[in-house]
Amino acid sequence: MAMTKRGERTRESFRDGARQVIAQKGFLRTTISEIAAAAGRSAASFYNYYDSKEDLLEELADEFRADTLKRQQIVVAPGTPLYPVMRSAAAAYWESYKTHLAELVGVFQVAMVDDRFAQRWRDIRVAGIETIKAGIDRAQAAGYCPGIDPWLTAGALGSMFEHFCYVSLAQGGAFSHRSVDETAAIETIASVWFHAVYWTAESAPHPTVGEASMPVGAAPRRVDMT
Repeated sequence: MAMTKRGERTRESFRDGARQVIAQKGFLRTTISEIAAAAGRSAASFYNYYDSKEDLLEELADEFRADTLKRQQIVVAPGTPLYPVMRSAAAAYWESYKTHLAELVGVFQVAMVDDRFAQRWRDIRVAGIETIKAGIDRAQAAGYCPGIDPWLTAGALGSMFEHFCYVSLAQGGAFSHRSVDETAAIETIASVWFHAVYWTAESAPHPTVGEASMPVGAAPRRVDMT
């Protein structure tokens, strides 16, 4: 039976309430009573819409995946430079992650102890990884990044971007003395992605130890900037 508009509003209020409480306490410490209170509803009415808080979280996770796919539907004309396109895709992922931060942290937490959510986390991740993999396939067809494994490379890049967003948005960044600048963060994702894919055997740099890096075990040298 189709849900009434009133029912849809109530269901939405539970989702909004869950996001609010999960953002403050994390999913594992969040109770249904707290979700209901944040939604302005009774705890008893919660069960008219969800069997458990895990069912609600699963619905929120599906919303993130749908939102991410929608944001990434960028219409690109032939001849458009690739870097701005990749930067737009990176911005879309960042914004979607930020919007759905509470539920993503919740899914990540529950995935450690629940096999169903471990699979749900894989399902959420795979859409982004497949997008990166498809780009690598096209790049290799054009002669770029020869010899790399598209699936492993896409998985590595996707995992890097996911954790970078998690640390930046959920934990305030990797450094306590530096705040995260969103524009710079998005630019960093795009740059890492672009340069990991668009290179050739002829153009790839081949730095040596001591030329572009510090030798293993060497003490750092003081550079006089005066």
